[in-house]
Amino acid sequence: MYYLHNATMEESTTYYDNLIARYLSGEATPEQIQEISDWLVTGPENLAHFEQLHKVWLLTTRDAIDQNVNLTKEWNQIATRIKTEVPVKQMPARKPGQKMLIWAAAAAILLLTAIPGIYFFLNNQTTLISATTSGLIYDLPDGSKITLKKGAAIEFDKEFGTGNRNIEMTGEAYFEVKHMSEIPFTISGGEARIQVLGTQFNVRALPNEDQVTVVLTSGSVSLWFDANNKKSTILKPGEKAEMNLREKKIEAGVNPDVNYMAWKTRQLRFENSSLNEVMQAISAVYEINYQPLSQSLSACRLTASFDNMQLQEVLDVVGSTLDLQFTFDNNTIKISGQGCN
Repeated sequence: MYYLHNATMEESTTYYDNLIARYLSGEATPEQIQEISDWLVTGPENLAHFEQLHKVWLLTTRDAIDQNVNLTKEWNQIATRIKTEVPVKQMPARKPGQKMLIWAAAAAILLLTAIPGIYFFLNNQTTLISATTSGLIYDLPDGSKITLKKGAAIEFDKEFGTGNRNIEMTGEAYFEVKHMSEIPFTISGGEARIQVLGTQFNVRALPNEDQVTVVLTSGSVSLWFDANNKKSTILKPGEKAEMNLREKKIEAGVNPDVNYMAWKTRQLRFENSSLNEVMQAISAVYEINYQPLSQSLSACRLTASFDNMQLQEVLDVVGSTLDLQFTFDNNTIKISGQGCN
């Protein structure tokens, strides 16, 4: 194992920032993970520095997913900036035999729960679960199940499942909530609040959108805003609600989108759907952009079904059915064709 016995504090911080960057992006070797672990257990300042790096990395990752940027490059820039803004303090020497069991346990949890594409962050108070580069199915402590879409994250405290069932979330997720009449299950997305006892529903609460969307599969949910919890809206199965965070308004009605769960099921259904509707659904499921349609293509309509097919297979069917051509430019689909009457 490599130790920086003769390094200055600044050089040491830079070295470990680089190791942490590799670790958070899923590129660290087992030896490097062990080295980070050894560094974390030397004192709470190191763990605090690690937590600070992780928080900024998590926010950067969410933004980067939306903007399709290079995560590793962005992280290196963030890490460099933090190194100058949040320097690690000089650690006092430990007394012989002094135990660091609490910090060692925390560090072990932080490191051992890392999975490529998924990051679990635990400490004595909260648990943060983030699906960084792929979707994630997670069993909550109360027996409920949540499916996180890529880029989504949830956070809950140590009392979850016993003293409360409160979750904060960003992104899109599908909840299958276990019935517990004595402890309501409450989700917070900004100032929007969603509360249930036991049911199944989909929530979309993206940080760059001014609304939270809820679609109910079964059971019932109560919706309100934090500042006005006495005025709630009850959603019924098959209904969809748009919670406008800016105007604090809730609009509910029958859900017209049969593909609202396609990101999870990988099943797409189109019944005389416009090409724009088709491409919006494909874009959401396969996490790819598409070029705005030309006027000549706006009349194209499609009736078709796709079950867990690859993107290219879907585009082949759409293209052959509507006589269209699809080309890729980075992460964007360009569409061309003669148009539809």
